[in-house]
Amino acid sequence: MEILNNINYKKFSSISDFLAFISIYDDDNRTNAWKKLMLRYSDYFKNGVVVELGAGFGLFSEFALELGAKKVYAVERNRYLFNVLKERLSRYKEIKVINENALKFIPKERIDVVIHDFYGSLLYDESLYVLDNLKFKPSIVIPNSGKLKLGFFSLKDIEDKVVNHSVLKQLKNLLISDLFVIENKPELTIDIATWSFSEGLKIDKIIDISKFEGEILLFYLEVFHNNDFVCDAFECQNWSLVFAYRVSNRFFLKFKWSGDFCKVYFSFV
Repeated sequence: MEILNNINYKKFSSISDFLAFISIYDDDNRTNAWKKLMLRYSDYFKNGVVVELGAGFGLFSEFALELGAKKVYAVERNRYLFNVLKERLSRYKEIKVINENALKFIPKERIDVVIHDFYGSLLYDESLYVLDNLKFKPSIVIPNSGKLKLGFFSLKDIEDKVVNHSVLKQLKNLLISDLFVIENKPELTIDIATWSFSEGLKIDKIIDISKFEGEILLFYLEVFHNNDFVCDAFECQNWSLVFAYRVSNRFFLKFKWSGDFCKVYFSFV
């Protein structure tokens, strides 16, 4: 979905985020994976106070009630999503819908569970920064960890008739989402970055890939809770596969919070 008419930038940005969030709900695998995880930790929800951060349409707020939560805060900063959220959840007296930036949200009572999906296609490029800087301490965050994986392909193995080496050379030092259609995970992968609620983001300043062959780099997300696999970008297509054309054996990848989201910096060195 794309906005075609000219509107002011602030409204364009908010509506664009709103439309992007709508597309999340086409990913049934992701929704089911989250609900399965919530069921696994259902004891935390029973008679508990729950916060859904980035609540969107509030599906997980509703499910938290099904699991026995006594109170749920559904926190959403986007005012268009908030309008939908408030209307959808108006029948639940146990759910308090809040239009606020999650970084500024301070609940009045102890929070038992935070449920979220702040993962980006590159792990930290969405809102995991928010979880690392919460102004309150929940008993449990679900999910609580993730990895950014890197795999390697040869262009001849991808069989794309349009995107050849001449095209790829124009994309030097760029991370491009969904550049190729890849159905299977690469055979060889390495962890580029990891994140957990307890330890935050861990990533090397310079990443050396000299031991690995393949001129096409594929970055993709894996979500975990503790050591239990939840979903990845191949099973849950809410997250894009991200590609880069290899021009050397070393690169840097870093994230910087801009006040609303994390900017991504990438380049071969």
